[in-house]
Amino acid sequence: MKTLHQFWQKVLSRFLLLFIFGLTFIYTQNTWCKSLGAIDTIEQLIDGHSTQFKNVLEKVEKNPKLIDELMLLEEVRIAPYFLKSLLFHSEFRFLKLAQKNECTFLALLENGLFKINTGDIESLLITYKNKKGEIETAQVSKADYFKYIYKKKCFNNKEIKVLFQNSNLKKTISTINFTTPKTKNQCFGILKEWQDNIYTPYLCTVPYLIKKGDIAKKKLESIPDREFVRRQFFVSHIKQAQKLKILVPFFERSYLKNLCESISDKENFCDVYLASDVWTKIINGEFPKARMKYKCQNVLSLKTEPTIKQLKICSKKFVQEFKLCETKGTKGYSSLYPMNNCKSISKALNISHLKTDYHDCPGMIDNAGITNIHRIINHLKPREINSSSGSCGSEANYSFAKLHMEFKNEDAWPLQICYDDSLKAKEICAPYVPGLENSSDLSEGIVISKILKRTINLPIRTKCRSVPKNRYNPNLLKYKVGCYIVFDHKICSSLHCPKKIYVNKKEISGLRFIGRPEFDYFPNSFSNEKFAISNIIQETMKVKSREIRNLTELKSFLDSSKNSIVHGIGCIEDIYPTRYPVRAFNQCTPIPFIIDGYFKQHGNIMMSLRTALDDIHSPHPIVWNYLFNAVSGYKELHPLKLWSLNGLK
Repeated sequence: MKTLHQFWQKVLSRFLLLFIFGLTFIYTQNTWCKSLGAIDTIEQLIDGHSTQFKNVLEKVEKNPKLIDELMLLEEVRIAPYFLKSLLFHSEFRFLKLAQKNECTFLALLENGLFKINTGDIESLLITYKNKKGEIETAQVSKADYFKYIYKKKCFNNKEIKVLFQNSNLKKTISTINFTTPKTKNQCFGILKEWQDNIYTPYLCTVPYLIKKGDIAKKKLESIPDREFVRRQFFVSHIKQAQKLKILVPFFERSYLKNLCESISDKENFCDVYLASDVWTKIINGEFPKARMKYKCQNVLSLKTEPTIKQLKICSKKFVQEFKLCETKGTKGYSSLYPMNNCKSISKALNISHLKTDYHDCPGMIDNAGITNIHRIINHLKPREINSSSGSCGSEANYSFAKLHMEFKNEDAWPLQICYDDSLKAKEICAPYVPGLENSSDLSEGIVISKILKRTINLPIRTKCRSVPKNRYNPNLLKYKVGCYIVFDHKICSSLHCPKKIYVNKKEISGLRFIGRPEFDYFPNSFSNEKFAISNIIQETMKVKSREIRNLTELKSFLDSSKNSIVHGIGCIEDIYPTRYPVRAFNQCTPIPFIIDGYFKQHGNIMMSLRTALDDIHSPHPIVWNYLFNAVSGYKELHPLKLWSLNGLK
């Protein structure tokens, strides 16, 4: 039941709409005026109108008008009963938008944003004057009506409609400026511009059709397969929604959803954009969902990726229960624990440049430098990573190994599987990445398969699969045939994992797993300068590096590009003094880190920092003094007295 205030607000809106279009009608005999005089409920008004509209509709269904006939008619107007049904059943936000002018009204009507008591509008009731000068009512298709009306008025509507067809939509969207407001006054002005924009009725069809597709998807689940025609009706809506999700990027879709839902409510429209927390901005599409989706999945104990609705629930939780982020969000992806609270993480993520559309697990990596390198590589040259708690360590090792391969420095990747080749009468070794899924030639399973095909004539199509020791049971049918690499996860790290190989239940011997990565992150001597990882990244990734000496240089560098990041090595005792207190003179435990933004807080400049031990989606705000001391401390211990703070872009 609507409140009396809302009722009169809608009544006023509807009368204004009638006057604007010159369609004011004085109804008698249990109609509009009498109902208002009695102040009946909206439900009573609607019920009474529905009965009247149904009777009129039954009479005119026998008198459909073709387009050729329509062009010959005089004084063609939308029928009063049809307009009244539209006013009663359409959403107030669109009725208010329609008050702008008649062309906006027609655009909203054409795009399906108005409703009548039977639902979506497929045809219209019109009145016209016949040859005898009498007023008659007829039913015409929506398409025919707009072919007729656009030859008489609102000519631009026809051209604008073409711009928003699927074939042109992506290009049209790319030319529109979706401004994100920074202040309330600016926000009110932006909404006013959208209300006056001739494109708005067409843009609002995007969230409308996507929502229609989502509803259809739920309804389809309850419709039996035998009801083919009914299922096809909903399938068509689902396909249209999926197509729009491809054509319109996530940020623009989120922006339009908020705009069109709040087109008549400036406070509601602006509240979303003036929120300072990163979680709300992620939902609005301003930042990638990856920054909070796994935290949310943990908090809500979900087995699958959270939906937008579930992300909204998490957003509220992260704001209201800010300590939640200290312990939740990294299940299966070990990292420094506990993490920061949600407020600190939000502030850091708000200005974060680092591309993090994946998850990694610092606690499972033997060498912290590999974690940092993995993050830098995937920022400079992102690749699709299907993160899982089982493969996250291997993915980091793969990034490191691949970097050396691209640098033509295979020897720097020491992890190899060796065997005695009887034909060549010598030892042959092949590089591999342990635990990597069979998606690369470096994956352990593929390398072992190739070796066994040469040494024991393993069938060509047979692939070696990794399986934990506690799951491998040769008595089960699935393990009796095939090649299996059996490991004990309790004694495994990301780089060292003793294992046994079985082919058709028979243990295979003769394969030796050797090597452990040892490398210089920054040059330790002039002779090995070329092979330091920092220099390999510059040459292989074709990026520019710049030494950062002070806070002014750091701010200037980060401001120069949205892709700019700063990496380095510092003493962890200075970065996290409360966690790692100094217990000896000149104590310094080197830790690589990445800085990807800064903000001002309580008069201090805070940097968004991730050490190679931190969760990738939980950056740590740190003051410049802490960072400066950390880098300075490491410099004193470095053989070349190296200042290890460099910008990359």
